[in-house]
Amino acid sequence: MRRPTAIVDTLYRLTAPRYEADIGPVMRPLAGDLVRGVTIKAPDILLDIGTGTGFALRKAASLAKLSVGLDRALPMLRAAQAACIAEGLPGIALVQADANTLSPLADRCCDVALASFGLGDCQPGPALRAAARVLRPGGRFALQEWGPYMADSDPRLLVDATLADYAEAPTDRLQEAFREMLSEERAWDRALQDSDDYADALIEAGFIAVEAAEIQPVTLNLTAAAFLAYALAWAPRALEVQAMSPEVREAFTGEALARLWQITGPDGQVHWQPCVFRVTGVRNG
Repeated sequence: MRRPTAIVDTLYRLTAPRYEADIGPVMRPLAGDLVRGVTIKAPDILLDIGTGTGFALRKAASLAKLSVGLDRALPMLRAAQAACIAEGLPGIALVQADANTLSPLADRCCDVALASFGLGDCQPGPALRAAARVLRPGGRFALQEWGPYMADSDPRLLVDATLADYAEAPTDRLQEAFREMLSEERAWDRALQDSDDYADALIEAGFIAVEAAEIQPVTLNLTAAAFLAYALAWAPRALEVQAMSPEVREAFTGEALARLWQITGPDGQVHWQPCVFRVTGVRNG
């Protein structure tokens, strides 16, 4: 089912303050790897759908004439703007809009469209058709979304299992709403379960030369503490931890770190190779 817009907006509003520092060590390398696989030329107008704080946008900015970052969460766009200014990046525009429609963007307004984990809360059909609509004929599209967990030792599973062991009764309606949201499968995940599903969906939306694969594109090297900070930066997990008593919170943190330390390498870091769906296509003329 489609997640209620209000709760999704709240999720990203509450996550935005920690996105750059705590989520960046995971998302930034993955976004950079996506951009490296796309042909971007100097005259191109580029659109980054669901830009967040602009990891893919900032990586691609020097390659295109104009780069546009689009997100429905205003706090994310404000963080993206601050990051772009800090890095002195020219030729960047930021737009608040829904990725399901990409309104108010005009038809055939860009040459390249990216979506690095920016579409998972969308309806697949409308979102992919919208991406095709705004691309010029021959325009390139590249997206990535999370694939399946690769093993029981996936660090995300370790954190979530520990959180389930220590979670206490909800303290407010928002915490209950996040739990309800996470208990239901997203429309995106239900419709797109393997690379063939992704290929079929892009072809149906108006793309040709489609390539889709389930890959592990990068190895992320994080300390146990850094990975835990990444996991707990997401608002649903953060609220669960905030609802714990100080004693329980301390016990949870110690247990979560202990479980993560069990999968660290000799260098004391978690070497995580997340699985993602990586998909590219060309807008049919």
